[in-house]
Amino acid sequence: MDAHFWTHHLKLQRADEHLRRLHEDIAAFLKNEPDTIHEYFELRNDKWWYVVAHKGLWADPRWGIIVGDIAHNLRSILDQIVWTVVVDIAGSTPAPNAAFPLLNQPRDWKRQVVRTRRASDDRTSPLLGMPDKAIALVESFQPYNRGNEALGRLRWLNNTDKHQLVHPSAIVSADKIPGVTYKRPDGSLGASSEVIYEVGKALEGDTEIEVLRARMPEGFDESRFDYVAADFLPVDVAFGKRKFVYRDLVNIRDRIEQVLYVFSTTRF
Repeated sequence: MDAHFWTHHLKLQRADEHLRRLHEDIAAFLKNEPDTIHEYFELRNDKWWYVVAHKGLWADPRWGIIVGDIAHNLRSILDQIVWTVVVDIAGSTPAPNAAFPLLNQPRDWKRQVVRTRRASDDRTSPLLGMPDKAIALVESFQPYNRGNEALGRLRWLNNTDKHQLVHPSAIVSADKIPGVTYKRPDGSLGASSEVIYEVGKALEGDTEIEVLRARMPEGFDESRFDYVAADFLPVDVAFGKRKFVYRDLVNIRDRIEQVLYVFSTTRF
């Protein structure tokens, strides 16, 4: 690791601490809320269905604070990379607005970064003083380039937390469809051939919301089946109106680590 970037790794470690705390809190919350999960059988149109529903499952609003802390630590790593390259490596003077831009369109890059100072324009590129090789790297990590979608999400996540509001938390149905298995009276196992799932549906309040429905085989008799169950709890926690889930935060964190690795191992 380049000595210039050691404090950036401390920021990454701090984000990891928040991620672990959030993961532990969410896991404990879902484990301690068994009464909100309802499982039952329902006859619809002459077919039996196994149903999983949730009722009254409320997320902890303090989780949004942790999400904001994660976003701040990760976003600031990028801005500090620019400062480190300009000041410590290039020995130059940074612009007053020095920052690692995260832009959605190539035209925004040309307008905000490629431009030069003019007599009639007191705006300066945020990458002023960076070597050309470093500027090219910054451009390669822009959200408009494939593979950098996580960095665009980070920009939105951080800006919303800083300037608008704490990201609200909500319990949602997971976006991975669980398998539903059953044990027949003869002891053999079977799997439902039709599982209907409410992907990303927000679960809140006291209204029971069905999130999973699996069709049972012909001739199903609930009194003769030992068990029917989904292979995992079909619930997740999402943050903000864009419904970020925990693994989205992990993906952002991993992308930041990749950016940091590239800058800390490149000779400018």
